Amino acid sequence: MKKLLIILALFTSLNADVADDKFKHLYVGVGIYAGCLMVYGVVENMGYDIKYDKSVLCLAPVVIAGASKEIYDSNHDGHEAEFADFAYTIAVPVATSVVLYRW
Repeated sequence: MKKLLIILALFTSLNADVADDKFKHLYVGVGIYAGCLMVYGVVENMGYDIKYDKSVLCLAPVVIAGASKEIYDSNHDGHEAEFADFAYTIAVPVATSVVLYRW
């Protein structure tokens, strides 16, 4: 996981315009993940028991959002779908889930 994050960081340092776009994807992925964790925290405080670890469960909306954005890009003119955009969207949430789930 550390190697993936280092490769992504090196990739973005090559071009400032590319870096700006990739960091936008990164921020959106982190925002969706943090929002999901907050919602599950509120739900747990209301007395509901969540059977599966919420750090892993919150990856689903991040992956769906990242994949949906790239599908949209591939189907519309003027947009370019890139796997790197998807990777940036899910990189920090996946790394966080691995750390939280294993810890």
